[in-house]
Amino acid sequence: MDYTDQESRKVEDYCQLRMVHARSARPARNVHFFREISTRALTAVKVHRLLASSLFACLAACDLAEGVTVQELPDLDRSSVEARLGLPEVAGPWRFAGWELTEGDTLGLEEELPTFGLLNIEVQRRDSLAGTYLAPGAGEAALEGEVRRDSVVAAVVLPAGGEGRFLVGRLESDTLWLEASTLVEPGSWRDGARPAFVRSEEPITPFRRVRGMFIPPPPVTDSLPLSIPDSMRTPADSAAQVEAEPAPTPTNVQPSPPPPTPADTQPSQAAEPQPPEPQPSGQPAVPRREPPRLLGVPIERDSGG
Repeated sequence: MDYTDQESRKVEDYCQLRMVHARSARPARNVHFFREISTRALTAVKVHRLLASSLFACLAACDLAEGVTVQELPDLDRSSVEARLGLPEVAGPWRFAGWELTEGDTLGLEEELPTFGLLNIEVQRRDSLAGTYLAPGAGEAALEGEVRRDSVVAAVVLPAGGEGRFLVGRLESDTLWLEASTLVEPGSWRDGARPAFVRSEEPITPFRRVRGMFIPPPPVTDSLPLSIPDSMRTPADSAAQVEAEPAPTPTNVQPSPPPPTPADTQPSQAAEPQPPEPQPSGQPAVPRREPPRLLGVPIERDSGG
């Protein structure tokens, strides 16, 4: 007997007990009411039994067959909808970073160029953008636009009670380069120049450079001073560098021994006497002949007998 049979038996016993109690204590109309309740309870038990048997039959028929693969559930850490659609994610605050002048336009380094405000893209839904633009020295204005798969960003700034201003740019790596815009006055934008925006929470000091001529400065540390090219060096710089640089320490040099003291010196062998030099005379000097050398042991003769 399974669980459903036990429950149905309990329901039947309970209903019969209630019917007996109703017959003895209440009129016949209460007997009809309890009979209806018992009938509904038995029907519900039968329905539950039928559903349970159907579920067991379905589970038995769901065994994996040969050659059937089950698709896994998607990962909870999967990428966003924009990334799956191939769209750049541009939500966030974009601050004005500086100007890049056209190649050879060195005169623009000294001219006064306009500055831009903060592009705060608050919401991105697929290719649609919405946010605010905070101009320098002015209030906020609503911003609406779109971004495409080729990294082109186009938006319209709608100031309160004024005409709309547009901007068009391209996203390259972590920099948004504006190609055209009416956010500044006409004529203040040099030909071929383009402003740059970077995503940052902190304020940025704007730069200015000529395209193709920008050379990043070498890193400056406490142990390595900033080097100056020889073509730009002055006599004062050379003298300052000589004073700043310490004298080089020679390597692989054996230290010289200390000078000997009188107590450490030992008496050397007696010097051999030098023969006196001949005094000059009027007669020529006769060369002296050395005696012949004897080989072996000399023989001593007996001269007595």
